[in-house]
Amino acid sequence: MSLKRAIATGLTVTSLMVSAAVTREARASIAERVVAVVGDRPILLSELQRRARTWPGGPRGGAALRDALDRMIDERVEELAAEEAHISVTPAEVDKALRDVASLGHDDAATRHGLSEREYREQLRREIRSGKLVQLHVRARAHVTDEDARRAYARWLREDAASTIDVHIIAIRVAPNATARDVAAQRAVAEHIVEQARRGTSFCTLVAQHNPPTSPFHVCRSRGGVPLSALMPEVAQIAAPLRPGETAAPLLFGAGAGDRAFLVVQRAPERPPRPFDDVADLMRERALVDAVERARKQWLRERRRTVYIDDRL
Repeated sequence: MSLKRAIATGLTVTSLMVSAAVTREARASIAERVVAVVGDRPILLSELQRRARTWPGGPRGGAALRDALDRMIDERVEELAAEEAHISVTPAEVDKALRDVASLGHDDAATRHGLSEREYREQLRREIRSGKLVQLHVRARAHVTDEDARRAYARWLREDAASTIDVHIIAIRVAPNATARDVAAQRAVAEHIVEQARRGTSFCTLVAQHNPPTSPFHVCRSRGGVPLSALMPEVAQIAAPLRPGETAAPLLFGAGAGDRAFLVVQRAPERPPRPFDDVADLMRERALVDAVERARKQWLRERRRTVYIDDRL
């Protein structure tokens, strides 16, 4: 409606302004809505969206909202249970948790996943409260058998093989300001090493021949599997597709006329897994963690039945 027509029909400028304000409020009410009520406490869409964006390791897209809301409902249920049991978390406990995280050398940006300091403290407070509830209501429900520990052992073997890698490296150094001929000669040395390794020469024998005592790769012994992310990106890229015992073509590491080297990388041959008896205590601990989490989920399902929940997502 034009201003001239509005005046002609008896509407004032003030009434137009009021009408526009009401329209904006109506639009805002559509954008912001309650997606769930737990007890007498609402969960707003904006709050849910913010939590879904910053939840580490969760799904993406519409599934992220569903997953985040389920977790937020569980948190509200825990909050009500904590109030009922007179469980609280003090600022000093949160401060200690922050110090514990820092003592592990975790980077703030990686740990907080985009959370502000206030949001991160609130997350730690929820985790501490959840831990207290577990001790009070859940821990006694968790029982571990030898069969549970052996299942944890089998899963540990699969996960260790899938997520870690063990490599041996030979570095054939290229002198600073080396000529093109010098670089080609060092490449030929590296290629000969690869050829020997592929023909069956022990890689440890080749390490002893070509890595000087001052080299960090001088000792050829397994340091155990490490995540690919722990390797130099260039090494990780060529080592990832290798099969155990396979040797990659030489990689020139470094650039320009500075410190360079041809790296020869072999994925270490498969090692026999550590016997169960050597890691039995660790596997029982892992099985106990799993058992506690199962018992916690069961307890939450039971608590949900005692709380008013209106899920509107």
